[in-house]
Amino acid sequence: MTGGQRATAALCAGLALLLLSACGGDDATAERDGTGQEAPDDVTFALSWLPVAEAAGWYSAWDQGWFEEKGIDAEIVRGFGSGDTAKRVATGEADFGIVDMSALVPLRLNEDIPVLTIASYYPEPPHAVIFRTGEGIEEPGDLEGRSIACSANNANMLMFPAFAAATGIDEDSIDWVLTDPGANNSLFASGETDATCDFITTIPILEGMADDEFDYFSYAEHGVEGYSQTLVTTETMIEERPDLVERFLRAALRGAEFAVEQPQEAVEILASHEPEQDHDILLEAWQMTLDNELMSNDDTERHGLGHISEERMQATFDTLVEAGALDVGDYTAEDLYTTDFLP
Repeated sequence: MTGGQRATAALCAGLALLLLSACGGDDATAERDGTGQEAPDDVTFALSWLPVAEAAGWYSAWDQGWFEEKGIDAEIVRGFGSGDTAKRVATGEADFGIVDMSALVPLRLNEDIPVLTIASYYPEPPHAVIFRTGEGIEEPGDLEGRSIACSANNANMLMFPAFAAATGIDEDSIDWVLTDPGANNSLFASGETDATCDFITTIPILEGMADDEFDYFSYAEHGVEGYSQTLVTTETMIEERPDLVERFLRAALRGAEFAVEQPQEAVEILASHEPEQDHDILLEAWQMTLDNELMSNDDTERHGLGHISEERMQATFDTLVEAGALDVGDYTAEDLYTTDFLP
């Protein structure tokens, strides 16, 4: 049964349960908080990384009470990379998470991890190689023989083979300097490598770390297509708590829409809850997200934020399978996601 088929079956089961509960009156099985009111569902929502600009929508949903309106007591926790977040969701340490498809696809194919995408967040890939201007890097081929800092299994590194194939770079000529998660940018900013691999929205952070000018090669602008950041949960959550999945997704996407429509207010909300983050850097990074239309494409314009296109997901699957030389076995692109909970 594919991911979509499992979710459809789960929705039917959830509807039956709701009808049964409605008929049960005071004997309904909903947990109550001692006041006769249904207690909210405790939910842990794991980011893919630190609470940087891309988290503005999620913090807005929490701050504005939209999770609470849906009967959810949400706790937002930092991530340590998409792969780690996916595993935390799979083991139940987190209920929902933000995971890049470049991490999810290998985990599904290689480890059969029971995690599915329920909505897109970045339908356009933000991955890039970032470098200083004025150092002889003018086109992708100039990266050959250069050193690039990147944390192991970083989404940008996992996608690099696709970028190299699209631009004709000899991938074997790259001098990779592997770091602990998050250390790649400080290493690059200190001048120890020629480039770093990260989201394009990292540039404002780098500008705050070094008195240099930076440029980048966007994977998307060089022909690499596919989904990047997505919202995920487990097959078990989908099968056993479809009502919670739908409520969570409604609140989360409302927050994302708010951050698009009210970027400055959303960033102010994020900064108020994460005071160690620089407000101006957050705002500049979030504006880069919007200016580069990382959250929007033709599909989202027609169908709304979070939309998943069958064709684009297939392209994502094909790109990542080829980039990682993955053995697909019996898996198909349809086994990666469900659209049953989207508005």
